[in-house]
Amino acid sequence: MSKRAHKIGHRRVYFCKVEKQNGTKIKSIRMKTKVMIIEDSYTNRVLFTALLEELDIEVIACSNAIRALRMIETTVPDIILLDICMPIMTGSEFLQELRQSYPTLPGIVISALDESTHIEQAYALGANEYLIKPVASEMLIRRLSSYVECELTY
Repeated sequence: MSKRAHKIGHRRVYFCKVEKQNGTKIKSIRMKTKVMIIEDSYTNRVLFTALLEELDIEVIACSNAIRALRMIETTVPDIILLDICMPIMTGSEFLQELRQSYPTLPGIVISALDESTHIEQAYALGANEYLIKPVASEMLIRRLSSYVECELTY
């Protein structure tokens, strides 16, 4: 089996050619999901990255929101996971900037801030979901699966 990757828009499409015994070629196409994680905590970045990569999800990990905005200029993810409390630029400020250029790009906030004012502000700025830390991996996967293709197996 041979495998070639091509970029179509902001997604990477894999074209696989499988040779049958009689010489007929079959093409199958599979989209690979790309998730950007914006988290200042190294431990949380590593944990989220490991969880998502186990599901064959491509991860772009950023330690701050400024770096994430620069990376989005060249590599647009399918969905963004972000913290609210970060140095340099907060998650709220990031959402404001993001919505100017990418109003429909899904964003899931994962934060330890559990007060209703923070949650309401995140939704007002364009967050699609708000999960409170610590978040169970099953919950995160379920929320992600409502925005991107991924197979849930337990």
